[in-house]
Amino acid sequence: MQMLRLLRIVRLIRLVKMIGPLYSLALGIAEAMQGMFWVLIFLFMMLYTTAIFTTRMIGPGSDLLFEGEAAQDSDIVENREMFTTVGSSMFVLFESMSCWSLMQFVPIFRLYPVIRLLAVFFYIFANWCLLAVMTGVVSEKMLATREKMRQEETGTGNLEIAGEALAQLGSALAELFSKADSDGSGSISREAWLQLVLF
Repeated sequence: MQMLRLLRIVRLIRLVKMIGPLYSLALGIAEAMQGMFWVLIFLFMMLYTTAIFTTRMIGPGSDLLFEGEAAQDSDIVENREMFTTVGSSMFVLFESMSCWSLMQFVPIFRLYPVIRLLAVFFYIFANWCLLAVMTGVVSEKMLATREKMRQEETGTGNLEIAGEALAQLGSALAELFSKADSDGSGSISREAWLQLVLF
């Protein structure tokens, strides 16, 4: 049964190769993976660094910012629970980066408005800069792949044109030689050759 599923995947890959635009899209994405890899590494480093900061400053283990009755508010406690470990902080930051919303952090923003400013800087850098760079890398690689495919198609077209020209030249030469071969022996004399070349 699993073998049949694998065969379906192979059929799907064959289908991708048969459809030109889909094939160029797949090639463009494959070529863009190298550039995307470095953008993703940078994104991971940024998320990791920011997650360490937010875990230390906002997480429940930190009482540096959160003291008194405001720290006991259920919404703030719930927000602080999101930043218990660096891993959970990274996930929350990634989620806020990809969901286009910082509204879940409003209770913390009310308590400390400076955190709102830091969140806006993070949001602008993560969403607008890094995601735009990633989109640009993918677009540029896909355009380069399409141009490369177009050049290959043009090169193949040039070979076909050259092949047709050679075929026409061959048939023209065969016709000339058949006219010069007056006795039909398949060879021509020296005089017939000179007459063919000079006139």
